Amino acid sequence: MNIYSHEIASYKREIDAFTTEYEMGSKEGNLTHYSLALSNRTNLLVIGLCSLVEAYLYEVAHKAEIDTPFKIDDLKGNGISRLKTFITRSKGIDFGEITTWEEFHQIYQLRNALVHGYGGLVDSVDIGKVEKALKTLKCSDALVGGRRIRLMPGSLSKFCNIVENTITQVEART
Repeated sequence: MNIYSHEIASYKREIDAFTTEYEMGSKEGNLTHYSLALSNRTNLLVIGLCSLVEAYLYEVAHKAEIDTPFKIDDLKGNGISRLKTFITRSKGIDFGEITTWEEFHQIYQLRNALVHGYGGLVDSVDIGKVEKALKTLKCSDALVGGRRIRLMPGSLSKFCNIVENTITQVEART
């Protein structure tokens, strides 16, 4: 078991615990605070899952730098897009052949909105991207009040599977 498999297993355990807690509901206290706390946890899980893929792609790219005349820093862009470009050019990986890549990219769009937003409140400039991402991922109901992302446990399980499959498919091509 490599570190990425271990991390995915850890995320799955956390999602299972979150699902159980969600199904039990708040036994006491303020329901608004309870709901917000669960929402914040789901957002952090999405960010963490995306970071896991980014870390894996960086590892692949870093190893590929040894055998290439150009470096990651030679490319414009940032984050996933720069790593994807570097890996495509250095390793010849066609990300179009990775069946979960488009879904992962939509999860990454959510991640960006969460990171650059306001604690789950989507910045108005990102609403269109978030709506598209949620529609593609079949969880449009996660956009509450037009601006807040509130993901349900089923969506998190789905996202975790997409991340796992994305890493597995890239790994099979390296």
